[in-house]
Amino acid sequence: MQAQKMNIEMMKQFNIISVLRVIRERGPISRSEIAECIDLSRPSVSEIVSDLIVGGWIRELTASPGGRGRRPIPLEINPNGRYVLGAEIGAYQLSVILCNLNSEVIGQSTVPLTEGVTPELALTEVCSMCESLIASCRVERSLLVGIGVAMHGVVHPGTGYSVYAPNLGWHDVPVKDFLEAKMGLPTYVDSDTNTSALAELWTGVATGSRQFITMVVDYGIGAGIIFDGKLYRGIAHIEGQIGHTTVDEDGPRCACGNFGCLEVMASEPAIVRRVLKRLRAGERSVLSSQFDHWDENSISIQTIYQAARSGDELCKDVLRSAGRYLGIGMSTLINLFNPLFVVLSGGMAEVADLILPDIEDVIVHRALGDAGKSTKVLVSKFGKLIYPLGGATLVLEHVFQSPEAVAIPKSIQD
Repeated sequence: MQAQKMNIEMMKQFNIISVLRVIRERGPISRSEIAECIDLSRPSVSEIVSDLIVGGWIRELTASPGGRGRRPIPLEINPNGRYVLGAEIGAYQLSVILCNLNSEVIGQSTVPLTEGVTPELALTEVCSMCESLIASCRVERSLLVGIGVAMHGVVHPGTGYSVYAPNLGWHDVPVKDFLEAKMGLPTYVDSDTNTSALAELWTGVATGSRQFITMVVDYGIGAGIIFDGKLYRGIAHIEGQIGHTTVDEDGPRCACGNFGCLEVMASEPAIVRRVLKRLRAGERSVLSSQFDHWDENSISIQTIYQAARSGDELCKDVLRSAGRYLGIGMSTLINLFNPLFVVLSGGMAEVADLILPDIEDVIVHRALGDAGKSTKVLVSKFGKLIYPLGGATLVLEHVFQSPEAVAIPKSIQD
C-alpha cells in the first residue's frame, strides 16, 4: 500500500514538471493544448495548473478577443515567481548576477581577482556579492531556487568540486559544499565552457537547437558540446578541451606543457603577446606612440580591439591570424561532431566581424564534405555576461527537469 502511494506521488510530481516544462518551451499555451502535448487528461492538467499558479510558477494571460464561446486562457511562466543566482569564478574576476525564470538579469556585480587569492577568500567574496544583490534587488529569500557557478578549469559537476583551475592554482576545492553551507541554497557547479553552451541553448542564438558546439575564446579556449539537446560530458570531465589541441607544432609552449596549442596561439593573452612581440621588433602601429614601454600589463586586449577597429594594420593582422587558428580548431570540431553550427562566444565575439571571414575560409578548406564546409558560425549575443548567465542556466535546467525543485506545498496538492 505504501509503495502504491509512493508511485502515485512520484507520478504526480512527474506530471507537474512535465506541465511546467511544456509551458516554458511552448508558452503562451492553453490547458487543452498542454493536455494534447503530454497526453494527460484535461482535468489533471487543470489541477496541476491551479497548483502552479498558486505556487507562483506560472500565470494566466488575457484570453484573445473574438470568436464564439469561451476563449482558452493562455498560460506562461511567471518570470518573477522565482529567482536564480548565477556566478562566474574566472581566471581574473568574480561575477554574480540575479535573474528571473526567463533569464532576465535583475542585478549584477563584478570584482577583479587578485593573484594568488585563496579559495576560501574567493568563495567568501562570492557569498558577499550574492547577499548584496539579494538585498539591493529586494528579492525575498524564499523565492530563490539556487546558485549556479560557471567555474574556470576542470570541474566535477556531480560533486561540485573544482578539480583543477590552472590560472588560480586551485586543486580539489569543494565549491558546491562551501556555497551551500554559507548561503543555504542548492548550488550547482560546472565548467564555464559547459555552462556557456547551456546559456546559448536556453536563451541565446542556439535556442531550440539540438546539436551545436559553442567555442569560448578569451583568456582560454574551450568548447561546450550540445548533443541531442543535452550537454555532453566526458567520463573524466575534461571534455571540450579544444584549446589544448595542437595547431602549430613549432608554436610556443602552452601552460599544459605541450607546444603550439590552440590556446597559446589564439586566446586573448596570446594575441596580446603577439602584438607586443611585433611592436618590440619595430613594426609600426597606432599603439607605438601610446606607451613608453610595452609589457603585458600596459597593453590590454581591449586596447588592441579598439586599435583594430580604428584600422590599425598590425592589430588587424594579429587578429586575423588568431581567426585562422580558430578556424583550424572549429574545423576539427566539425569533422568530429558534425554540428548544425558553431557558436563563437567569450571576449573574441566582440571582434567577430573582423575574424569571421578568416575562420570561415579555413573551415571551407579543412572541413570534410559539402555539409562540413557549409557549417555556419554564429556569434553569441551575451558578451562577458555569458559566464554568470551560464551559471544561472545550470539552476534553471535543474528546476525544469527535477520534480523536487518545484515546491508545491502539501496543503495545495491535497
